Amino acid sequence: MKEKGKRTRTKDTGVYCLVSAVKMHNGKPDECFYITFNDGGGRKVWEKIGWRSEGISQATAVGKRKERMEALRVGAPVDQTSRTLTFGAAWEEWERTHLPTLKDRSNIVILAKKHVLPRFKNRAMNSITALDLDRMKLELGESGRSAQTIKHTLGLIRRVYRKALVWGIYHGPVPTTAIKMPRTDNARMRWLTQEEASALLGKLRLTSPLWHDITLLSLHTGMRLDDILQLRCRQVNMVSGIIDVIEAKPGTYTAYLSDRAKKMLAGRMVGSDASDLVFPSPRTAGKIFKAGKPFLKAVKECGFNEGVTNARYKVVFHTLRHTFASWLVQKGVFLSEVAELMGHASTRMTERYAKLSPKSKRIAVNIIGEMLHS
Repeated sequence: MKEKGKRTRTKDTGVYCLVSAVKMHNGKPDECFYITFNDGGGRKVWEKIGWRSEGISQATAVGKRKERMEALRVGAPVDQTSRTLTFGAAWEEWERTHLPTLKDRSNIVILAKKHVLPRFKNRAMNSITALDLDRMKLELGESGRSAQTIKHTLGLIRRVYRKALVWGIYHGPVPTTAIKMPRTDNARMRWLTQEEASALLGKLRLTSPLWHDITLLSLHTGMRLDDILQLRCRQVNMVSGIIDVIEAKPGTYTAYLSDRAKKMLAGRMVGSDASDLVFPSPRTAGKIFKAGKPFLKAVKECGFNEGVTNARYKVVFHTLRHTFASWLVQKGVFLSEVAELMGHASTRMTERYAKLSPKSKRIAVNIIGEMLHS
């Protein structure tokens, strides 16, 4: 609804305020700020900066006018598109054109509708500032949102801005560049015992040979689910007993096959062409995109997640990769070797497993004890 009323001059040059007759903010009528200036060609320009309820203050409007005047002074072109394009309009284009290409689109839409659009839908793209985003971070944190949720929300805003720049529909600043992303710790703290792994494989052997073999390969190599599901026969070298893992994340590393994993893959690949998927969908013969119902059902029937509320302790498919690393470290394999086997670029990601190898620390401490023994 368009506000009716008169814009009144403030004490700051070229800054005007319109007091709403219908909208309230913090118990007072909401205020909308505008700026005006001469575009250098004799034409008077009016620009809406935004409402107090959107985080805009008179000081914000003053700052925006200074930016416009400085741009005119140095001869920068007036970019009317960036001044009128709202975040909501950019989101609609992004949702229509780019979102269908993404896997996590349902989660993205939820984030947009819950946290982003209610706040920024009607704001001009170039009026959203780092201060606005810091306020959003603070409010989301105070409302109990996790650091991961806040990070994904900021990331969504950044993605919309970057695509708008690429498409040429926006030419202004990207406010997320000045924002420090929250640090998150989503490291899985759960791994399977040998008995649990055997129970899981036993269930799957009876209910789904496909998911039994996928699970077995992850436990024996530490490979991620995406890397297994996109695995093609040409990547498997049965003679050398290795797999060239073309990661879902950028990069390639070598996974080494145990005798049991080699035997399973040999059976799977009989009569296959080099370009064939090793684990195609039984229904479509194409790629599988996520953990299937047989795996999820087996985990549930094994009771691994009963009473578990912390997501870091829940058993999911990625737990198998965590189990692979945990077992190796507990058996005394050096972290540097585990890092290579898992395709980690450095041991930093692998260091979380160091606490699982207390034996070496006790040996080191005993050495000091013996040296000081008198």
